[in-house]
Amino acid sequence: QEARALLGMLHHGPCCHGARGNEALAGFLWCVKSDIMSAVDLLQLTEVCCDLREAGDNSQSWRKLLVQQLRPMIDAFFPGTLPSPSNGRSWKLHYFEFRQSWKQLAQQQTGRMLVQIGKQKLSGRGPDDEVPWSSLLSRKSRPTTYGVYDVTEFADRHPGINLREAAELVDATGLFELNAHCDAAVRMLETFVVPGLEHIPYGEVSPSSTELRHAIRHCHWLVPSFDFRFVIACLPFPSIAARK
Repeated sequence: QEARALLGMLHHGPCCHGARGNEALAGFLWCVKSDIMSAVDLLQLTEVCCDLREAGDNSQSWRKLLVQQLRPMIDAFFPGTLPSPSNGRSWKLHYFEFRQSWKQLAQQQTGRMLVQIGKQKLSGRGPDDEVPWSSLLSRKSRPTTYGVYDVTEFADRHPGINLREAAELVDATGLFELNAHCDAAVRMLETFVVPGLEHIPYGEVSPSSTELRHAIRHCHWLVPSFDFRFVIACLPFPSIAARK
């Protein structure tokens, strides 16, 4: 609320100079220090005036925000130390890149095969149940949290798709659900979860659509990726058997 009030004050004022500017800068620094400033707030602040553009691009602010949001991943795969930007890239740029690439980097560093899947509810499906495609494509809501699963030892025994393909995706929730896994498979999935990464909120780790819109305006390098395998997977076949 404090961050929103600060933004409201800034956007209704003509500039950030003088007493108003000092008040705005003091409020900005307090919001960052108190961990209540989001990525969208920081991006919006850079649009107000030159002083706040410089403050909003501050490396410490973006680094702190990244550590705050990815702490479980950093502790699990990067010995508690956040990797620094490479090739002279800014922390602001690194914030968006690392939130998309941390799993790939973790796999390269540890040699483990990691799959990110939204938390699944039991559906009552048995191993041999027929599942209409319409029921798979009419999901009312997406999961709000996800888990990270280490499937390294299970990959060669998996009866379905090559799990290396799932590990290459940022998020494999759609691929998992389109294969209509039975309840036994969902329960087995939970045995592979990485400790500490059982319930990660989507909004805190994966950039939201609002963040992406702002980032695209500020960072022209960001081009959303699209996996056409999902289009092929969604072709209207009548039904499939539940995956064991």
